[in-house]
Amino acid sequence: MCKDNKLEGSAPVSCSRAEEAAGFVRGELSDPERASFEAHLGDCGACRTLVSDFREVVGALGARPAVAFDPAFAARTLAKLREVEAGSEPGILLRVRKGPWPRVAGIAAGLLLVAGAVLFWRIDRQAAVGPGGNGTRQAVDSALAWLARDQLPSGAWNSARWQGQKEYDVALSSMALLAFLRHDGVSGTGVHADTVQRAVAYLLAQQDAAGAFGPACDGRMYNHGLATVALIEAYRWSGAESLRAPIGRAIGFIREEQLESGGWGYAKRVGAEANTSISVWQLYALNLAQESGLAESPAVLGRGMRWLHGMVDGNGLFGYERAGDFPNGSDTLTAMGAFCLFGNRRALGAEPAEAAKIEQALQAVASHWDRETDFYRWFFLSHAIQARGTPELRASLARIQESLVGMRSLAGATAGTWDPKGAWSSVGGRLYTTAMATLALQAGSRSTKIM
Repeated sequence: MCKDNKLEGSAPVSCSRAEEAAGFVRGELSDPERASFEAHLGDCGACRTLVSDFREVVGALGARPAVAFDPAFAARTLAKLREVEAGSEPGILLRVRKGPWPRVAGIAAGLLLVAGAVLFWRIDRQAAVGPGGNGTRQAVDSALAWLARDQLPSGAWNSARWQGQKEYDVALSSMALLAFLRHDGVSGTGVHADTVQRAVAYLLAQQDAAGAFGPACDGRMYNHGLATVALIEAYRWSGAESLRAPIGRAIGFIREEQLESGGWGYAKRVGAEANTSISVWQLYALNLAQESGLAESPAVLGRGMRWLHGMVDGNGLFGYERAGDFPNGSDTLTAMGAFCLFGNRRALGAEPAEAAKIEQALQAVASHWDRETDFYRWFFLSHAIQARGTPELRASLARIQESLVGMRSLAGATAGTWDPKGAWSSVGGRLYTTAMATLALQAGSRSTKIM
């Protein structure tokens, strides 16, 4: 049953179904074949590795600038393969050993594509900077594969199974959905299309008559803000007109829940004030809806942004309920506020001096980003850096992403995930840490535009 097929420098592909990997990545399998192979990937590490390698090469090809077609390319590639087969160039990194390879006619095109790509792509892979060039692409693929396997038939994710709190299933499922929607390779017919569609259906089923998502708990606006953001992103991904009405009701609920101060706070605390952590998700949703032509709320968004500006102190740091209020430190709050202000450029309205102070504060947060474990902070920090886009901040983003890749669990049932450690992991568990880390790794990709 086993074949002696091998990528140079890697373990042999010792599975009889390895031949299906290229077609799976390129979307050429039938629905039953794809479903069968997806189930197989849950148990076969060799095929998961092969799929990840194929995706990485195909993704790299897609990221390269277009060049004029060279009719001699195929002939040169075949000649190069013959040289490799003869053993004349042991340094070439792709080497298909002699021996039978089933269904050669069906996958020859895919293997030829990979062979030609690897000859020039592997050389500069280690020098690449940014998403995909420092191991982020493979880490994202592995995390999404785990999340896809863990999704319930209902389309939800069971946070309690992974040490999370059930009352936040909607928010945590929304985080997972966002990770799929931000993935470079996802499309209406992509590998994870079914996962996305089931997750969207689950969220829609959680909306009540008032337009709110999730149970009527203290932190309801976390559930609601994240679900609204995820559905707007799903609309941008699919263009499904059926999402317009639910999104409109969700934006209406955000309008109704805005406090006199202009921000948003906890639902069941008498006299509760607005806070940055909850407000940012509502502002994020309002801005996305407006940019997508789904709901115009300029007055509500303007009041909210003015409230957020009021959270900034003289050093560019964001407070929790007021400027200078740092119950758990200023780093995460500053990353969140910078994410919102720098991402929402039309509503920024900041004086250059204020923007410079916020940028300086953000750079300070980035310089000591790993002094404590906080996946929530890392998500907002990564995307705030993406939004601001200075060379110094981009260098910080590359370091953050490289370190996150090295933090993953690599063995057993949790391979490809991040252990539930640090701030807020007792609320969200492994689902939260994995979704937030994946979203942080996706910052800077060409398809990922937060606001």
